[in-house]
Amino acid sequence: MIKKVYTAVDSGKSLSVEINLLRKSWRVVKKRGEEICVIPSSQCLVKVEEAFTKKYRELKSYYRMLVDSKYGPFPHQISLYGDTVFLCVCKEKPPCQLVEPEVFALARLASLIASTCLLVDIGQRKTTFVKVENGILRAYRVLMRGQNHLVDIISHRRGVSHQEAENLLKSKGTQLEEAAEFYRELITSSGFDINMPVVLTGGGARTPGLRDLFPHPLENPYCEPELASCLGACLRKVLPNPYPDMEDREISKEDLREIAVSSAVFLLLLGVSFYVTNMAFDTDKIREEAKLQFKKIFPSVPAVSVYQQVKAMSLPADRFLLTEKLQEASRYTKEGMKIYSIEYDGTRLVIKGEASEKTLQDVPVKAIKKTPSGNVAFELSF
Repeated sequence: MIKKVYTAVDSGKSLSVEINLLRKSWRVVKKRGEEICVIPSSQCLVKVEEAFTKKYRELKSYYRMLVDSKYGPFPHQISLYGDTVFLCVCKEKPPCQLVEPEVFALARLASLIASTCLLVDIGQRKTTFVKVENGILRAYRVLMRGQNHLVDIISHRRGVSHQEAENLLKSKGTQLEEAAEFYRELITSSGFDINMPVVLTGGGARTPGLRDLFPHPLENPYCEPELASCLGACLRKVLPNPYPDMEDREISKEDLREIAVSSAVFLLLLGVSFYVTNMAFDTDKIREEAKLQFKKIFPSVPAVSVYQQVKAMSLPADRFLLTEKLQEASRYTKEGMKIYSIEYDGTRLVIKGEASEKTLQDVPVKAIKKTPSGNVAFELSF
């Protein structure tokens, strides 16, 4: 039985889930596990659009240009699910290996409660509306008004302290004219039709009388309302996850150099393996030996699909083309560079990454853009 614990953290709140990876089952636990940081909905831009093509590479190139031209060099990622493409652009990402945009986490939790519904998450500083249809995010909106804003209104109108205003809200809820008016304005401003099943989450969900403003409110039996985003983030490891995960897939300069140096060795290993296989017919031993040699040559890369990794270079037409281009590219890699992607279409090798202006001196970059961190995003083409 394989189990793993994930702990999602959102604005100081956290929740842990133990997942059985074989059975795809889960339960909330108290112990902590691998951390997932939730990115607030106010720090992300999410687009849900019909895909104009099923070719992921074309979609990726299109949305990269769109983000760079419209928003700047912010972290972004896309995913393709059927005929729908999801784009997520983040202003900044928490210093965690695993991150989850809040919008996706809330959509996942909503789909656990009802296949089609509207989730309304009322937090302290903002309110997020998330609509799911057939279990998939279709639309969302973030309004920068939450419980704190309502407490300010009550305090100002009634001439009481913030603590007294908060106590009034907790005890009387929508019986207060200010509260009923505030929530109705939120609903109207969202633009969503509330005449559908509605899930209330966030600290504001505890407000007395709030459920009565919605014709078809649903219960959330899985967690406290304040922990909805945390639970949704953890469940991406067990529920269907059509959304971008926003995980970095940085390729180190050491790996780039090792790929170039070891490519010729891989070709030799491939030929020897085929020869010995034909002579001895003991494929299991050959696979193990191939993996062993692979790890000796390239210890930082998992020994998975060894033959497939050099398949492109085994064709007579371009047998050493990729190797030569990688060797050429390795001459320009320097300390301090971060390489985020390598794309090869059979003739052209494109490397994209980030570095300081000083590091990029004497490097033949073809495209440079400033990043919020003060570095520059660059592109190398060979």
